Amino acid sequence: MSEDTPQEAVRQPRVLRSISAVEHTIGAILITVIALLVFAQALQRYLPVSGWVWSGELARYSMVGVTFIMCGYLMGQGQHITIQVIDRYVSGRAQRWIKRFANAVVLLICLAFIREGWALVTETSGQVSAALQMPMTYLYAFPLIGFVLAALRAVWALIVPGSEADSTEADLEGELA
Repeated sequence: MSEDTPQEAVRQPRVLRSISAVEHTIGAILITVIALLVFAQALQRYLPVSGWVWSGELARYSMVGVTFIMCGYLMGQGQHITIQVIDRYVSGRAQRWIKRFANAVVLLICLAFIREGWALVTETSGQVSAALQMPMTYLYAFPLIGFVLAALRAVWALIVPGSEADSTEADLEGELA
């Protein structure tokens, strides 16, 4: 396949498209929460009210959440970290093998993180956050969920090469309607 002919994107199953929409929605909500809480913190400095200590903690935890939840989404969009520099110099079969190798490495790393994330989530240490008094297990669930979703996408990319196509917002909205 030459560079002139665009590779036809393989359509993801409805389940993966639905998961993408949920990930995208959760990511948007968490980014909005971060923006609102940081704005509230800045506003508190100029108003004669006592500060909300929990707002900074919740903003930081929301950042952790959006970082890990969006791992799977970005991988499904073909925007994860891969060796794209090499793609400029190789084509055809070599390029497909490099992409498969990259997806296999991502899958192995995700599996290792899933194992460690599971250990953190199932460990009952009783730790809670300082201001919110939130059990830390809730925070540890974000990486576990994110890496499970990324591993799911890596498996799909290995089974169906070329499935990491760029999808548009219209595709996501059209499938949920």
